[in-house]
Amino acid sequence: MTPVVAGIGQTRFTRRTAASEHALGVQAIRAALRDAGLRIEDVDGVVRFDREAAWEYDLPGVLRVGRLDWYAAVPFGPGSAPALVGLAAMAVAQGLASVVVGWHARDGAARAAAGAEPLAPFGLARPADVAAVALRRWQLERGIGDAALAAATCALRANAARNPRALLGRAL
Repeated sequence: MTPVVAGIGQTRFTRRTAASEHALGVQAIRAALRDAGLRIEDVDGVVRFDREAAWEYDLPGVLRVGRLDWYAAVPFGPGSAPALVGLAAMAVAQGLASVVVGWHARDGAARAAAGAEPLAPFGLARPADVAAVALRRWQLERGIGDAALAAATCALRANAARNPRALLGRAL
């Protein structure tokens, strides 16, 4: 059987929402199935990131997945999205499942506010803090000045502001 990506679902992008990450994941799965013209009863496989709020054993009760023959998880991080799709494709190609859903649902602002970050004692409480330190090191190693970095940042932000779904719809 040849694997095909048949449906994509997305929820509204937001910084903080009343919906839980679990609920966002369920909404995205329902939207993807609707887009593919499939029903929840067709799903027999699941791939997910290992840090998702909703796990495969939640789906039968929440989405009424009747038969879950196959499931797997990949670590969340750079390169993990292609791995997730590849894992789903492998399951279909090997006959382990015929309809596999995968999702990613995050409320990063809520997670950062909750604390529990391992680098918090070092003043790095949010992923953005860690990224800032990595960026500064990259900048120093390559001799890139603050003015050049600011110009690139402003250009990227102005381009992103043209996206009607952008969280911050204004340039810097």
